[in-house]
This record gives sequence, C-alpha cells and structure tokens, in this order.
Amino acid sequence: MNKTKIEWVINPDGTPGFTWNPIVGCTNGCSYCYARRLAKRFVHCQQCVDFFPHLHPERLDQPLKRKKPATIFLGSMCDLWDPNVPLAWRQKIWDVVGQTPQHTYLLLTKQPLFATEGEQLLLDFELGNLWVGVSVTTERDKERDELLDWPADRNFVSFEPLLGDVYACDYQKAYILSDWAIVGAQTGPQAKQPEEDWIKHIIDAGERSHTPVFAKDNLDWPAELGPKPRELPYLK
Repeated sequence: MNKTKIEWVINPDGTPGFTWNPIVGCTNGCSYCYARRLAKRFVHCQQCVDFFPHLHPERLDQPLKRKKPATIFLGSMCDLWDPNVPLAWRQKIWDVVGQTPQHTYLLLTKQPLFATEGEQLLLDFELGNLWVGVSVTTERDKERDELLDWPADRNFVSFEPLLGDVYACDYQKAYILSDWAIVGAQTGPQAKQPEEDWIKHIIDAGERSHTPVFAKDNLDWPAELGPKPRELPYLK
C-alpha cells in the first residue's frame, strides 16, 4: 500500500490514507485516465505499461500487515469490474477486506453492470467496512446508476472529473440512493474546469436529498455556493 495525496482518502486520525492496488489495469479507455499515465511512469511490469488488467498476488496481504485503522482507496489503478477481471481475483480481495474490519475501504467502478448476482449478495453482507462508488462524468454515464440499486448501504457517486452537465441524468435518483458524493475537476494535460452551472446542479440536488458532499480543491468553486463542502461520512 502507498500513502496517497487524494483529498477524500483520510485516515481516522486525520493523516493521509492509502491506495491498495492488487490489480492494475483497465480497458475502459478513458482519454483523461491518470492511472494509465502513472502506470507508465512507475513501471512494475510490462502488463502495467500495457495497462491490461492483471493481478499482483504479492500485494494481496498488504492491508493485513497494518493493525492501526486506515482508510484505503481500493483499486485506484484499475476497475475491479472490468470484464477482464475474473471473479476469483475479486474473491481474494473480498477475503482480505473481511479479515481487516479495522480498515475502511473505498472503491470506484465504471462497470457496475458486470457485477454478478452472487457478488451483489456478497456486498450485502458482513463487509460493513466497504464503500462502493460509481464514477459519473457526463449525462452519457446514466446507466451507471445501476450500481446504486445494490443492497450494500454504503454507496457513493464520484462526479470526477466532471466533464459535462449531468442535469439530464437521473442523478436525483443517484443522490437519493447514495450516501455520499464527490465532485472534482479534470487534471493533467489539456484539463478544463467544469462550468459553474454543472457544479450548481449537483450541489442543489445534494442539498435537497441531504447527501454529504466533498468538493475537491481543484474546482474553481462558485463564490455564491459558500465554502466548499468537505464531508467525509465514512469517518462518522
């Protein structure tokens, strides 16, 4: 595991949390993907460079070595439900999550429809330390709301990077069914800031549904919205 500068991954004692990547690689092919850039910069193997999903079994026991409670971003360099990630790999990860109830795990996916019924039941379960999130960047990601119908009661939405107005999405449904929302801008080469109305639509929906919101520092925040919300409900 590695210490992370990701603002919304904070340990219970207020220190920076961790990333844990027993799987690396993704086939979503997002043009703005920071993980692909990092994989080529910090080369561990040729498959990392190719960014095709693969398992690093030597990393599976990393959370087991830390006894002090930590917040861990699980899969910052992959999508656990990429169609090229076998169920057996995920089962190995769930086993570790279950053995470390002192830690809180946060994960994001762009492929919720690839989850199997068996895993839905699994996520309903004993893993009360797992938060499952879905990434939504534009209204074209509407189908990703499906994840929020899962029985797990620790779901969240990440509007990061916010690349378009999600007003036309059923994001009101997303807020009602989720327990947290993150809003952030694109980073890296040719990054553009979200338009003010895009941000306001999300914040207004969050206020109506009483959903905790975390706004990242990289947003040009509209002054009329007041201070940036920085809520981390998993710490409560």
